This record gives sequence, structure tokens and C-alpha cells, in this order.
Amino acid sequence: MLGVFAAGMLLCCRPGWGTGGREPEGVSLHVLADAPASATAAEVAARPPGDWLPGAAGERLFPRAGQPLWARIRISNPGGSVLRGVLADGNLYADRVDLFEAVEQEGAITWQHQRAGEQVPGADKPLGGREAAFPLELAPGGERTVYLRIEDRFAIPSSLVWWPEQQAFLNFRARATFGSALYFGGLAVLLFYNGVLWLRLRFPDLGRYLRYLAGLAAFMFLSRNEWTALGGTVRSPAVETVTLLVLAVSLVFLVDFARVFLDLQRHAPRWDRVAGTLRGLALACAVLAPSLLWTRDATLFHATVLLGFLIQAVLLAGALRAGRKGAAQARYLAAAFAAFLIGLLPSLRMVFWPDARDETAVAGFALLAGSALELLLFSLATADRFTRLQQEKIAAEEALRREAEQREILQEAYADDLELEVRERTRELARANADKDRILTVLGHDLRSPLTGLARAAGHWESHAPREPGLGRFIAETARTSQELLLLIEDLVMWARLRAGTTTRESHPLAALVAPVVDLLQKQAAAAGIALTVTLPTDLMVMTDPVPLQSLLRNLIANALRAAGREVAVAASLSEHGVELTLRDDGPGLPPELLDALNTGDPGQLPVIHGLGLRLCLEISRALDLRLSVTSSNSGTGFHILLPRTLP
Repeated sequence: MLGVFAAGMLLCCRPGWGTGGREPEGVSLHVLADAPASATAAEVAARPPGDWLPGAAGERLFPRAGQPLWARIRISNPGGSVLRGVLADGNLYADRVDLFEAVEQEGAITWQHQRAGEQVPGADKPLGGREAAFPLELAPGGERTVYLRIEDRFAIPSSLVWWPEQQAFLNFRARATFGSALYFGGLAVLLFYNGVLWLRLRFPDLGRYLRYLAGLAAFMFLSRNEWTALGGTVRSPAVETVTLLVLAVSLVFLVDFARVFLDLQRHAPRWDRVAGTLRGLALACAVLAPSLLWTRDATLFHATVLLGFLIQAVLLAGALRAGRKGAAQARYLAAAFAAFLIGLLPSLRMVFWPDARDETAVAGFALLAGSALELLLFSLATADRFTRLQQEKIAAEEALRREAEQREILQEAYADDLELEVRERTRELARANADKDRILTVLGHDLRSPLTGLARAAGHWESHAPREPGLGRFIAETARTSQELLLLIEDLVMWARLRAGTTTRESHPLAALVAPVVDLLQKQAAAAGIALTVTLPTDLMVMTDPVPLQSLLRNLIANALRAAGREVAVAASLSEHGVELTLRDDGPGLPPELLDALNTGDPGQLPVIHGLGLRLCLEISRALDLRLSVTSSNSGTGFHILLPRTLP
């Protein structure tokens, strides 16, 4: 789309349309190049004919830097009607153009003065716009002689063109304005569209392209003096400095975009190195751009333009090489660089071949067409790459989806087998666990009988044996060890019973449940010098299984006797939730980690060093649905067991 606009601009803005752009009859041009800067129009007009050099309309005129160029134009009207034409400078960049004409009024000669150029406000120009243009009217058979004083800081060449018909000039300007509007409108659309895409997608290549697009658009706007077409003024050398800086920076952006987009380091390493060197030169030009503020030489500007041509040519060669190596979008970039180089050739011809006939409009709009095609092809290249990436992403997602479906089919195929295997392993583990519990129960019963006999015999001999010190200690130690082993086996059998889930709860007097346990441990308490006291109401009835509860009490009281200093107290009381049985000792208290583990009620959190007793207590509490809580301090430890109460 932008390329079609550019081609249309090039066709509709040719100076050859209408009557402009050729040398009409009755026009003569002479140039005075050595006039001093302070010379007036009257002094210039008085110079002898030999000082004036002949020229031709449309021929390029070169003022000296900092010194004005004077031109004398004689225009005659051989026709029989009034001629209303325009004398214009075909170049757009002269800082100031002054028109002087001698007019005789009341026998005296006065000089009429008009001015135009970049630095002249639009309101002060005879005809607004970018060109320095002056309307002239000639009577039938009449003749007019005017003097133009052309001045430019950087000696930009001018070309004077006589348009015999003012309307033809205005039509040409309208077409040029329309073409510029199409061009910059297309750039604005590209900037907006690609900017929105970049903000949404953050595609890196698109960001690099946007930087070059913005830089080139700014350069074209400044270099074509579009600000003056809107009625503004530009100040030399500031405008030339900014234009050079923007041009150099846009070249840096172009090299960055092309090197990464084409992956020149992999596909064309030699051209990548050359492009990197030229990028460094462009950066140097950007750094040196402020020097235009203190010089009247445009060599740096011309060198930067030539550098831009070289960069485009090198990138074209790199794109062709990358295309042969398989870079997908290289054809777009090769066509883009070729289009820009073709559009730039007329401008280079004007800069580096001063004797060439001036075709400023053609050169300007050829550059517009080339740059428009380049930017459009860059946009197509980035869009094509993004489309390819999206297609690859969709293909990858489709492959992942198919793979997921295949995995799901395999999982469904193996699900039944896995479920059967899990069930079989679960049954095997249950059988093994049941066998373990049965083995523990059998071992407990098989070991209980001989240990009971050994304990009874040791007790009998302890009370009837001769009072020999060595034999008495042996018999006492044997009796104690036999009793401890018997109690340990009782705990193992109880643990296996709990694991099997065989508990029977009935109503029992609490005192009858506690008394056998206390009687069993009274001898141990007396041997340790600890008072074991019991305070239980006789009418308290509880719902429980007596055997596990007595194992719980036996382990708790035995632990309390080992920790107590002087006393262990067993008491019971009624509460709103049942019967609370409390076992308290006056020992040093429990470690914090053990206290936390007991209060959580989880046997797995108990430290390993505490053996089976406390673990069994927590297992019994869970099996009988008892609420076991522990309080401990430096003055002792209390175990609180909440039992369900029943009526007598």
C-alpha cells in the first residue's frame, strides 16, 4: 500500500507537468558570484555587463559558504495577454532569498523588496510553502528585470525556475503536498499499527524495526523542510545539526535491525563484520553532528549520506548471502535495500555530481518512493517472521496435544493393571501385618508362661533363701528382671491387640480398675522411697476396656515413679465432660519437645529414645477415644485422662 502511494507521488509530483520545469522563451539568467556580502541591489545592478556570467533556467547555482549569490533574471512577455507567473527556487533549502526590483516612481528609482527562504516566517513570504517563490505579473509585450540575492550557510545549490502560469506552479505544489501527505500518512499508519503490535506482543525484531521506522520518518520530515510547508521557520545551523544527528542514529538502528533479523553473524559473517564497522562510523557521525554548529562546511553531512548508501549496499549483499544460506525472510530485506538504493541514486547524483542538471523534485520524491518501499517490505518481513513463529508455536502445541493424548491412552491402558497390582500389594501388606500381629501375640503367650514361673520362683526364693549377700542380690535381681520382661511382653501383646482393633468397652468402677495397678507397683515405689497415694471416690463408674486402660495406667505410673522425687499421687474427679483421672509426680518435669509430642497425640512424633511405653499410651488413648493431656513444670508433671462416665 505504501509503495503504491510512493509511486503515485513520484508520478504526480514531476516538475514536467504543466509548463514548469522547462526553459520558456523570453527568459535570461545571469549570475554574479563575487559580490561582497554588504553590497546593495543598486550597487549590484550598477556592475558592468562583463561581471555577469550567463546561465540557464533550472541550472544549479552554487553560492559560496557565508557569501551571497546574486542572480539577474530578465523575463519578457511576447504574447498579447497578461502573464501571471512565478519565479521559484527549485531547491528547498536556501536560508534566505531576497528579490529586488527597481521601480520608477515620480521620476525617482526605488527598490521593491520581497523575501523568502527557510528562515523567513510563512506570513512574510509572498507565497507560503517550502519553496522560495515570488509571483510576477507581466503586461502584454512587457519585460521585467529582477535581482535575487541567495544566501545559505552551507552553500546549498539553488536552481531558479520560471513558471509562466502561476496556476501550474500552484497545481504542482498541491500535488507535492498531496504526495507528502500520502507518504507521511502511510508512515504514521505503519508506526501506529506496528507500535500497537509491539506493545501487545513485545516481539524483539518488531521493536528494532520500529526504532528505524521512527528515525527514518523523522529524518525525512526534517530533510524535506515539511515544517516550513506548515508555515513555520527553521534556523540554520540547528536544523542541519538535528537532521544529521537523526540520520546517523537511524543508520545505527538500521544496522542493528538487519544484523539481528538476518542473523548475519551466522549466515554472512564477513558482511556482518563490515556492517559492524559501518555502524561504528555512523555512531561517530552522530557524535560529530554538533560540529555543524561551528562550521560552514557540509562535508560531514555529505559523508553521512554516502555512508548511508554504503550501509544499504552492504546490507543488500549480506541479505543476498543470508538468503543463499537459508534465511527465511532475506528476500524481503534484499528487495527493501535495493528499492532504497534505487530511490537514493538521484539524490547522490545531485550531491556528488554538481554539474548535473537539477531535478530536485524528482530526486526528493524518488527518495520518498524508495524509503516507502523499504519500510513496507521491512514490515512485511517482520510480519512474515512473526507468522512463521506463530505457526511453529501452533505446530508445537499440536504435537504436545497429540503426545498428551497418547500418554492419556497409555495411562488408561495401564490403569486397570496398576489398580489390580495396588490392590494385590495392599492385600499382601494387610496379610503380612496380620501375620506380624499374630506372631507377636503367639510369642507373648509363649513367653508369658515361663517368665511367670521364673518370676514366682525368684520371689519365693527371695523370701525363703538363706541370707547370703551374693545369692540374695542375685535372686532379687532375677525377680526384678523377670517382672520387667513380663510387663514388656504384656505391652507387646497389648500393642498387637490394639493394632487388630479388638477392644470391648463396658461399665466398670474406676477404683476397681486402678487398685490392681497400684498394688502391682507399690513394692517398686517402696523400694524407691516414694509415696504412692490414691484418692478415688468409690462410686465413679466409667465406660472403657479394662485391660488396655490398666496397661495405660501401669506405664504412666511406672514412668512417674522413675521421675518422682518423693511422691506420686493418683486422683479422680467429676467434670462436665466425664471423669478426669490425674496422675501427678513431683519430678523435674518433661523436656519441651516431649511435652509437645504428647499433647499432639501422635505417636510418630515421639523421640525414638523413649521406647514403647509412651507410644503404647498414645495408642491406647486413640483406641479407647480417651482425651490425654499433659502439663509439666519444674515442680512436677501431671497426666490428665478424661474418661466417659456411666451411672451406677
